[in-house]
Amino acid sequence: MGRGITRRGTSYVSNVNESLRRGVLPTASVAVLGILTAAAAVTGTYESGPGTSGMAPPPCAAVASHFSGYYVRRAEIDQISASWDVPRIAASADVGNASTWVGIQARRTYFVQLGTDERVVPGPSIEHPALAQYQVFWSDTALHYLPRHLLNVSAGDLVETSISRLRRGWRLHVLDATENKSVSLVVGYGRQARFVQGEWLQEDASNHCTDGTYPTLSDVTFRSLRVNGVVPRLSYDHATVLESANGVNLVPSRIHHDSFSVARATGTQAQYLRDTANVNVTWLEFVGALRDWNRAQAQTRPMIKVEIDADAALLISAIKGARQLLISQHWPPGAEWGTRVLASQASLDIATLRNWTRRFTQLDTLTCAVILQRRRGTARRASRLRHSLHLPAIDGLELFF
Repeated sequence: MGRGITRRGTSYVSNVNESLRRGVLPTASVAVLGILTAAAAVTGTYESGPGTSGMAPPPCAAVASHFSGYYVRRAEIDQISASWDVPRIAASADVGNASTWVGIQARRTYFVQLGTDERVVPGPSIEHPALAQYQVFWSDTALHYLPRHLLNVSAGDLVETSISRLRRGWRLHVLDATENKSVSLVVGYGRQARFVQGEWLQEDASNHCTDGTYPTLSDVTFRSLRVNGVVPRLSYDHATVLESANGVNLVPSRIHHDSFSVARATGTQAQYLRDTANVNVTWLEFVGALRDWNRAQAQTRPMIKVEIDADAALLISAIKGARQLLISQHWPPGAEWGTRVLASQASLDIATLRNWTRRFTQLDTLTCAVILQRRRGTARRASRLRHSLHLPAIDGLELFF
């Protein structure tokens, strides 16, 4: 299961299917076009070669965010750890994949993660159409985010995970305290890199093209959070919400000392996330097309401009739909003013996009900067509304609303 947090991507693996996707959280705001320029112990050593920066292709059913949990940024991270009870897959769950993990990453390609895989695979018969599997895994960028499974565990087992720096690399250690068994290994990958971001995340690890959607799970509570050996001071601005393709939205709780929980959104939280999901997905497609244009050679840019125009039309349609929902639905008193402000901002966004697509036949950094500047204003207003609904704010360019 490869993961971390960066715009598109995620991947995992298993002996059943080596193509599962996982993701990577962005270590900083995405720069578009450069415009914003008696224990049974198992031990071992693994030396992986230089990694590649290629991410797995996007899933067939696009989503805005694969992750729910917290991340922390430091000048340098040498250790991260947490514990949790392995979440239980519901008996009625469809085929799909989830994962619970801790991870570290550098500013560019380096990424290491360790956690548990919660997977539903096709069963052997009509009487048993699906089987639940639970395993400890690790991955890094050199493995193309594909997980390497280390240990079988059971739902409800208390697992304690840690990643810590050694002179020869990173020590990965997991203890299944319920079954009194553990696994350790040393990963040489990235031993000279400076890692600056740590993550405690629940992930939608499904590849929606081939193997289902996010399965129905019990809630997850991360405990004993540590980074560089101490309890981190985490802000809700450093939290993220999972929005799956099958409509499951997971929201992290506020931090209580050194723990937090991840649970399904309900009430107006769920309403807002449903209302804005299509906008966030089409925004990512639009930003991706702008990035492709910036990287393309001159002779291919006219074709990409056609794609950009099409994505802009889809984005306008999505914003119009979200605006109508915002102004027509009931909201709690603390959020009513915020929905009106965001709906007004949405009207301005639509006008800006329409004007941009009509007036410009050739992209340049100035015209793109106009779009991004307008979007930053929208993100500020959306973040205020999200706070009133007890949702994390928008960080970077990954979300529009």
